[in-house]
Amino acid sequence: NGAGKTTLINIVSGVFAPSNGEVYFKSESISRLPAHKIFHLGISRTFQKIQLFPNITVLESLLLGVQERRNLRGLDRLRSHSKDEYEMAMASLEFVGLTRFAQESPAHLSYGQQKLMDFAITLISRPEIVCLDEPAGGVNPTMIEEIKDFIRHVNEAGTTFILIEHQITL
Repeated sequence: NGAGKTTLINIVSGVFAPSNGEVYFKSESISRLPAHKIFHLGISRTFQKIQLFPNITVLESLLLGVQERRNLRGLDRLRSHSKDEYEMAMASLEFVGLTRFAQESPAHLSYGQQKLMDFAITLISRPEIVCLDEPAGGVNPTMIEEIKDFIRHVNEAGTTFILIEHQITL
């Protein structure tokens, strides 16, 4: 509704720089850092509109998240994935109940399953803060309950959430 909720997350996550003021994380200003550096400091996010790669599998999408977490660049991204990386990606898929879709295209998932995949990709970096922009938007009530449970579980393990949501029960 134009109140600036998504803009706030965009500023915290480095998508936008603030026009004035500062954003601090662990007593350090992150206001002028690019998004990938903020990500590596421990702040991850989802977008209101899901941004998935339709031409790779669900598992490959999570493996890209693992590579980003490990800050692999250039030719290092072309190497084979280690057993550890594969296991990390599969554990994330298992956490959100999507292992049976590992070899599918994200385009074959329901919208709610795509939201869960996006959530798994966001969590694979083991961030300290997760910004969720309408994680229940457009999702059926059963899936909303699952999303709530996942958020609670991850929060109880120590992750902080910044949550923008119109589903007040979330």
